[in-house]
Amino acid sequence: LSQRIVRNCNDPLAIQPATLEVVVLRKEAGDEGLGMFIKSSYDGTHCITGTKPQSVANRCGKVNPGDEVIQVNYTTVVGWALKHLVDVLKEDPNGVVLTLKRRPRHLTVQGQLMRRVSPKKSKFFNNREYRDKLRSPTQW
Repeated sequence: LSQRIVRNCNDPLAIQPATLEVVVLRKEAGDEGLGMFIKSSYDGTHCITGTKPQSVANRCGKVNPGDEVIQVNYTTVVGWALKHLVDVLKEDPNGVVLTLKRRPRHLTVQGQLMRRVSPKKSKFFNNREYRDKLRSPTQW
């Protein structure tokens, strides 16, 4: 049943594994900001693209490129403008509590496996009928 659901699903987000993690970022004396680079999409999702070296976000070790910001201080920020998100991140001088959506490292942002399969080990490449139907990269 589950294989049929995955096969017939048209929504790629429905089959993407992800976890939510709550991260507490506490500023110390001398810290300027949290040190995160955030890119927002047209639909209001906010993705962390990197952190500054030796910043609060970098030192905590739990903020990674590709993480999506879901909540700030337990307030959902999906759909917000980037400027509004940045204002809320700067509000509390002591730090913030973030809820981050994280995908497993073996998946790309689109949810596709990044693992390469050796043709010799793949049962599909050992099947002559399947192998003959494959197009070469020059035919794409």
